[in-house]
Amino acid sequence: MNRISEELTYPIDNILYPLHGGNRHTALRELEVSEEQVIDFSASVNPLGSSASVLQVLRDMGARLAEYPDPDSISLCEKLSDYLNISLDQILVTNGSTELIHLLPRLLESRKEALLLSPCFSEYERAFQLNQIHVHSQNYDAEENFLMSPEKVVSYLSKHPKIEMVVLGHPNNPTGHVWSEDSLGTLVQYCESKKITLVVDETFIEFCDEIVSALKWSQNNQHLVVIRSMTKFFGLAGVRLGYGVMHPNLRVRLKKYQISWSVNAIAQEMGIAALEDINHVQETRRIVQEQRQFLFSELRGLQNIRVFASKANFLLFQLIEDHADAAHQFYMNLMKDGILIRNCGNFTGLDKSYFRVAVRTERENLILTSRIKAQLCKEY
Repeated sequence: MNRISEELTYPIDNILYPLHGGNRHTALRELEVSEEQVIDFSASVNPLGSSASVLQVLRDMGARLAEYPDPDSISLCEKLSDYLNISLDQILVTNGSTELIHLLPRLLESRKEALLLSPCFSEYERAFQLNQIHVHSQNYDAEENFLMSPEKVVSYLSKHPKIEMVVLGHPNNPTGHVWSEDSLGTLVQYCESKKITLVVDETFIEFCDEIVSALKWSQNNQHLVVIRSMTKFFGLAGVRLGYGVMHPNLRVRLKKYQISWSVNAIAQEMGIAALEDINHVQETRRIVQEQRQFLFSELRGLQNIRVFASKANFLLFQLIEDHADAAHQFYMNLMKDGILIRNCGNFTGLDKSYFRVAVRTERENLILTSRIKAQLCKEY
């Protein structure tokens, strides 16, 4: 087994501050660590993995690999329509939620400005910048548990009339907080009245206890896009599958810019199978809710750790240390111990003292907390 040399230096930014979690391939390659040595807490995906029904699809698809996939994913859309109790013509299936995020700039017209409630998923800023869209950021405050009143957002929008789109997470990545029904409803109504497109990212919503989805306001609203993912909760990160719910007119506008056959046949069939496996859905929710509370309690009891409550399948925490290099050493020492976590230093509104960890199985969570405790006993 390879071990990381004590003398190794770490100049590689995509290890320290990756664009996304789950960048284990780069870490393993650059730091010469084997798969068996690392537990990946940086990727917030289903700790149980894909369901047995999904795996059966993989075994059965061989005869169809020479066929083109359905370019409109009709069968999957029909299943999603039943699952969400919404109209079929509101659903656009995409190659992960990331493809949909990169289609969003097509909805902006003359003003070409967007507001991100930060910290948030980095792909939004990247998509806007690639399309020469000016990005505003309004930061959540850690001292307020990353909550923000809708009035504060409305005030910002009223002072910046060129903003044409607002993006928020529900639950938010990486903070895990959610919006109340009243607050979310206020923003939906305001944006609709001002013809501002509100994008509500709900890619982690299936992991949550009962909360109100923005889908409640989606019917007949031409200024609301709800983004969902099947990669996280349903364990389909490897095949890439997501979708958006929006007014049929918005769907038509985005569909014409979508790459042909961007959603492969295996992903479509796996999506259908995943939605039908109710037992796997229920067991995932039970495990994640139980283990999220366990992990939160364990981290909250540690000295120099400030952990934030979350409704999702991950927790954000802050390392409280005076030493300038403490966060860097903490992160790298955990990696040497076989624990990969998400360094949040490149999220707008956070700094290098913040980290995100996924909720995994009881055995893995016990390993994580024990190795964090061991690291906290060291002097940096």
